[in-house]
Amino acid sequence: MEEQWVSRFVLTSDAKTETVIVPLPSMWWSRPYEYQWAENFAGSSLDVLDAGSGISHPFKFWLASHCRLTYACDIDPRIRDWCAMQQEIKEDLGNDAFQVLQIVDRSRLRCDLASILELPYGSRVMDRVFCLSVLEHLPQEEQLRALTEFRRVMKSQGLMVLTFDYPAVNMAFFQYAIRVAGLKFAGPVDFSIRSGGLTSPDGHLRCFRAILRTQQEVEDTP
Repeated sequence: MEEQWVSRFVLTSDAKTETVIVPLPSMWWSRPYEYQWAENFAGSSLDVLDAGSGISHPFKFWLASHCRLTYACDIDPRIRDWCAMQQEIKEDLGNDAFQVLQIVDRSRLRCDLASILELPYGSRVMDRVFCLSVLEHLPQEEQLRALTEFRRVMKSQGLMVLTFDYPAVNMAFFQYAIRVAGLKFAGPVDFSIRSGGLTSPDGHLRCFRAILRTQQEVEDTP
């Protein structure tokens, strides 16, 4: 089994990218690692969701250029306003990024104003659900609701690609929520905190990555 299938804490020795269509801001301490890992699970034949996509974050645009169809949802109303999104891109990522993203092909990107607790999509329609650095912003009961919604919209053989900050997300509760939501880890899992782990600049947070599938799927992973 390839290493990207292991759910674990992110390490500073892991591969990272400095650019996702545009250069990433230096203060995004975990995103270069999260994006590099998550990119492994995209594919040109896949319909995918970037759940809690943010406004200026470029991953939804990258997915749109690498997948059959990409849906991005966020509770910020600017997700539906390209002019407002462009302004946020300019403020967060700079004018050079603004110029690049202005001309990105958005024909395979659908942006929706929606909460991840109540997704506006049918059941079993997504091959992949990406949710990067979002769960830590929710109380525990909403983390469970979000995972349940992700499972609902995910195809029976789909995958859920998650990252979150620990200990902002309680690991014991996360494992409980996975089971209740009808999910399981798609490959090996390692909860150990090893030396060389990636931490936030203040040292208080670590980034965990998790690849999940529905409980009824077979254990073998391609």
